[in-house]
Amino acid sequence: MMARAAGKRVAGVLAAMPILLAPILGPVIAGAILQFASCRWLFWSTPPFGVLALLLAVRRETALKGPDLVRKFV
Repeated sequence: MMARAAGKRVAGVLAAMPILLAPILGPVIAGAILQFASCRWLFWSTPPFGVLALLLAVRRETALKGPDLVRKFV
């Protein structure tokens, strides 16, 4: 439904989905982890996501070099 409403700007809409869903799903997932496990599990479950985000950012940074960098974001 969102893709149909976005039309030609579908990539921008889909790129914004994590920004919209993170504040909703983050506390729900953290609450579920705390309900069934301890705070230690909550702490140890977050570093893999941070490492994954860092690796994806580095991969994207190395893929966007030179004039392509401006074209990708404009």
